[in-house]
Amino acid sequence: MKTNNERNYGIDLLRIFSMVSVVILHNLYQGGILPQLKTNNPNWWQFWLLENLAIVAVNVFAMITGYVSMMHRFKSDRVLQVVFQTIFWSVTVSVTLYQLRMPISVETVKASFYPLAQFWYVNAGLKSIFETDFKRHSEPRLPSTAQINHQLRLITYLNPGKH
Repeated sequence: MKTNNERNYGIDLLRIFSMVSVVILHNLYQGGILPQLKTNNPNWWQFWLLENLAIVAVNVFAMITGYVSMMHRFKSDRVLQVVFQTIFWSVTVSVTLYQLRMPISVETVKASFYPLAQFWYVNAGLKSIFETDFKRHSEPRLPSTAQINHQLRLITYLNPGKH
């Protein structure tokens, strides 16, 4: 559990860098830039190199999330908060795009009400939260040094043999 309230600015900087890289990753492919580029385009290599470098950011962000979350106690209300935030933003963005007459179908708007089926990262995060908490409670806890000393004294004093 977290005993130190100091921020690790290196981790924060790496998290910001990985978030920006994930945004770049999504904009390059889902935004339609990469599918439209032809191999004879001089920017083709640059955009694909940027895409491949940005892919690493997903794993970096996952590792940072795991590292930071291990420093805190499990809170069940945090799980509900993540689920509700995902649903809220999914619905809000879809309905707004539909209202602005963007090329988005009614089926996509309906699917936005069930975002956990679409966003693999949220599902993976929720799974890791539950697994970590289960592991934390199911593994036997190691006794503290004071408990070990107390047990050794009891064994020594209660031993019927010579002292």
